[in-house]
Amino acid sequence: LTLRYSRTNFGPRQRLVQAAIRSLLLVALALALTRPVISSGSDRLSVVYLVDVSHSIASKSITDAAARIDALNAELRPDHAKTLAFAQNVAVMDSTAMLRDLAAKSATDPSGPVRRESSDIDQALRQARAELLPGHVARIVLFTDGRPTSGELTDATAQLAAAGVRVFLEPMAPRDLGDTWVDRIGLPDRLSAGALVTATVDIGSQRAGKALVELRIGEKTVASQAAEIAVGTTAVPVDVTFKDVGAQRVEAVVTMSGDPLATNNRLAREALVAERPRVLYVEGAQQSARYLAGALTGSGFDVTVRTPAGLPQQAADLQPFDALIVSDIARTSMSDASMKAMSQWVEREGGGLLV
Repeated sequence: LTLRYSRTNFGPRQRLVQAAIRSLLLVALALALTRPVISSGSDRLSVVYLVDVSHSIASKSITDAAARIDALNAELRPDHAKTLAFAQNVAVMDSTAMLRDLAAKSATDPSGPVRRESSDIDQALRQARAELLPGHVARIVLFTDGRPTSGELTDATAQLAAAGVRVFLEPMAPRDLGDTWVDRIGLPDRLSAGALVTATVDIGSQRAGKALVELRIGEKTVASQAAEIAVGTTAVPVDVTFKDVGAQRVEAVVTMSGDPLATNNRLAREALVAERPRVLYVEGAQQSARYLAGALTGSGFDVTVRTPAGLPQQAADLQPFDALIVSDIARTSMSDASMKAMSQWVEREGGGLLV
């Protein structure tokens, strides 16, 4: 527009040069305002091979893993590759030949670089991530039978996913020793102090037989259950009561006659135990109040029993409670103030009402 409508004494060529320079300046300002970013990717590959060498892994599986690593390196030709062997701790293998030497040794040989009594996949994944080179496409290849006996696997996998590190799983065959182990401890989502709950302990075994499953909190055994264990995984329900409020360490222990490997017979997890929910129970038929009150108390509730005359008249009087149970009370026995109090407490304060 300046070129077209401006009145100057410059020649046509000079006016064109000026217009071109002004246009370039405007384009440069517009680009600066958009704050452009140049993202450069990388095709350089950094791979960490993570091999489980714990007691439960067969020696042949370890040598097979070494052969698989050699094949992957030949196929992928990564710019950086490292092999780690892990069990209770993690050790760097300078070559797959070291991995084969480790497979040839006895699992109980204390001279090896890896303590093979347990399997901590969480720690191993964290170490593998630390070995990856920055600025490369990061990959971890995990060789394992998938039986961690310590560590919290979900933490490491969540961090790897957030960092964009893909993990590829190569299953390994377990050593057939006639072994029995604790695979998982399942607990209800909500735990209340004093409530009787059912924990599910998954027991894995390579042979059938009778076993004793115990639950411990600290050093104290709080529940036990005898069970018939089948080959594979058997879910054993164990009834347990958590007496204390707060975070607690729950440990499951399995005992089976003739079990050759004791290190994987224990598994622990954290449990958060909440305070007992408080219930106001207003019962019109007082002679039957003890049944529901007893059932609620046995299920982990703190129960306060009242007659219809004790029904709160204000919403503030319901604040100490989590739930209100109104049973066998005629509408004529409830004042308008009580009805309003219950309505406000439920709708505004989120109280629980059971009629």
